[in-house]
Amino acid sequence: MIRRVLRLAAAGSGALTSEGPRPPPPPGTGSGPTQNNACFHLTERSIPEQSPAERIIELGQLIVRSERDGDTHTIALSGEMDLSNAGEVERELMHAEATDARTIVVDLSELSFMDSTGIRLLIAADARSRADSRRLRLTRPPAAVTRVLCIAGVDELLPFQDQGQLPGATPPTA
Repeated sequence: MIRRVLRLAAAGSGALTSEGPRPPPPPGTGSGPTQNNACFHLTERSIPEQSPAERIIELGQLIVRSERDGDTHTIALSGEMDLSNAGEVERELMHAEATDARTIVVDLSELSFMDSTGIRLLIAADARSRADSRRLRLTRPPAAVTRVLCIAGVDELLPFQDQGQLPGATPPTA
């Protein structure tokens, strides 16, 4: 199995790697398909997979971990979700929705920022879920993101559950 890693960087700023900033490779240099537009440079490369049911997508300030365990598909978001990367998050969510998973969990517990694009994404996913056996569950985000959801007036409308209430979660020990 292959893990798909996507890196998204502002055009001209260079892709960020573990070694630090590096200019994006020229098209056709063997690092995988490359897409360019006026604002962003998207490079895709494949690396060996450690788990056959896991996919990790790195999008600048956001890491998306998508994993299937039995009947539950979990998409964990870590970092900042905004206009620059919400489209990839939505594609990953729609990929999970196209499977036979009985429950789709979007784990927001490590999300540090979300703009209105992320709010729209969650509302649209909830609407699709209501039409498809209500299989979407969201973990509660940290206080800063929760505040954004409260200000937008959607905190009570979305299907939030605490970590211990999610399918497959181990109950806390006393």
